[in-house]
Amino acid sequence: MTSALPARAMPIGEIPKGHLAAISFYGKGLWYFIAVDEPPGATEDRKLFFLTSPDREGEPAKHRRLKLQGGTLALSLGGGWVVTPHITDTTVRNYSEQGIQTLLDITADGVHFRGFDPEAFGYSGLVLVNTDTMEPGSATEGRTFLVSAYDLHLSKADAENGKPPFLQMKS
Repeated sequence: MTSALPARAMPIGEIPKGHLAAISFYGKGLWYFIAVDEPPGATEDRKLFFLTSPDREGEPAKHRRLKLQGGTLALSLGGGWVVTPHITDTTVRNYSEQGIQTLLDITADGVHFRGFDPEAFGYSGLVLVNTDTMEPGSATEGRTFLVSAYDLHLSKADAENGKPPFLQMKS
């Protein structure tokens, strides 16, 4: 017998790079994040790329990169997840169209999560993470499309078989 969900409890500092995971924060629901660097171990702080934050209920989705203690217990959901951008007239904009909240950048290098790091320097703490490699990305005006909605499935098979998405994100 096997579980339909590849879930494992482990310290944040041990979650493999590229895995989707969740933590419970102060009874405010689950916060989902992606581990975007190599695991430092349970004793080191780790920067994580958060997709959701239930404390902002009712607000548009915003991605953030935050630092947490490596020993914090999390629920790892595996690394086989798939992002499907919503490509419609209302969800895609050219990079030069400022003033809109977006969640993904599509560049020549692929699809990137777009978020903000409150500790970062530069253009408003903008952080891009390539969804295939988990490596940092960059956006170039005139060569980037911005996407304000996407679905996240836990596996390619789930996405291809029409299973409802695990997370639906919209800014």
